Amino acid sequence: MTQEELAEKLFVTEKAVSRWETGRGTPDISLLLPLSKELQVDVSELLNGEDKNKNDLEKLIEYHEITKAHKYSFQFKLTIFFYILSILSFLFYLRFEYDLNIEVNYFIRLLIVAIASIFVIIGNSIPILYNFTI
Repeated sequence: MTQEELAEKLFVTEKAVSRWETGRGTPDISLLLPLSKELQVDVSELLNGEDKNKNDLEKLIEYHEITKAHKYSFQFKLTIFFYILSILSFLFYLRFEYDLNIEVNYFIRLLIVAIASIFVIIGNSIPILYNFTI
């Protein structure tokens, strides 16, 4: 359907329809129902600009592309880095805990566990701060 045909059916000018299409104007609220009938879409689709006919497969592909883009982002790498630091810190602690030849003060052991915990907390907070999922 051309702009001219739509304009004739809604009793408006072709210029008005052109403004609606380009986003430089909006139709009067009284035209929403006739416009939705002519375009064969719901009024909510007109207002939201979303197509309800978009199938789930297309939505899944879009979601996959978005998550794929985040997978190797800087934030993802930073999160993995902090997880690795926490594991290494905890392994360092276990070396002192279970090797009887090494004498380490209790507070130093506690400090190592606290540092490992802080690394885990930082690693867990990065996805929340940057709104992405692993």
